[in-house]
Amino acid sequence: MGEFAGTSWASAGAVVLAAIMCAGAALWAMVLISVDATQRRLPDLLTLPAAGIAVAVCCAEPRGWAGLIWPATYLIAGPGFGGGDVKLAVSLGIVLAVAGGVGAVLAGMLVASCFTVLFLLLSRQKIAPHGPSMLASAWLVGFASAFVPGV
Repeated sequence: MGEFAGTSWASAGAVVLAAIMCAGAALWAMVLISVDATQRRLPDLLTLPAAGIAVAVCCAEPRGWAGLIWPATYLIAGPGFGGGDVKLAVSLGIVLAVAGGVGAVLAGMLVASCFTVLFLLLSRQKIAPHGPSMLASAWLVGFASAFVPGV
């Protein structure tokens, strides 16, 4: 009793909750990509709450602090990265650090940069929003960290 297809109800509830959270994160990412692609800005209304939640997660999962490598790198790099990119990097970096450690954070940064450079080369533009590349990279590296052993 209390089992469904070999899984306890508690486990099934956790799966449902995870699916709802992923759907919410996907919607958040799509809105950010749309706004950054059209307006070249990442609104505080969307980036600050996510950064705050991510920092709060670090209290329960201390390895998340390693994710602050991403925004710190953007702050040190200076011009070229906007404030929205830095704030977005807080939440993405922490999520990747929790999912796959420092290696995932560094991979996310590298893949995001490659995506933006590739976009610039293919579109022959001189500037491009970086947020969409950051989000695509975080999803790619996050899923790889979660589902591919040894990544």
